[in-house]
Amino acid sequence: MKRYTILYAEDVPHYGLTEIEAADAADALAAARIADYSDLFMEPEWANAVCRRIVKIVDEDDTVVVENIALDDCVLRFGGEPDRRLCDAAPELLAVLKEARTVPWVHNAAITDDIEALRAICLAYSDWWNRKALPVIEKAAGPVPEDTS
Repeated sequence: MKRYTILYAEDVPHYGLTEIEAADAADALAAARIADYSDLFMEPEWANAVCRRIVKIVDEDDTVVVENIALDDCVLRFGGEPDRRLCDAAPELLAVLKEARTVPWVHNAAITDDIEALRAICLAYSDWWNRKALPVIEKAAGPVPEDTS
């Protein structure tokens, strides 16, 4: 029998409480975003650990045999608001892509002489793209920055 070393991990949220004075909720949010809370006493909330995972399993020869195995349904992802929008839009993006399969394509459209069938395909695709695909892509991508050149 071989001996293996397993490195587990989990992320435990920490909480801190403070008060600020602000003119309104928008100012309170603005102040909270820039506040230095590093010296706040951060209380660990052990019961709410997330992202439980096996970081790695190493054999007795120090060879990593397994890495990054999730043990719960939590996913940690970096990328800020653009990634959050993309993740939030993923179910809708998937639904729109699946819907594209329902467009009545003409068999061998590339070699057909049936102009009306090709026209129907183009109209169906255009409708799908303009009413379904493009709006959800824009939702997932977020606002496009203005060109300031």
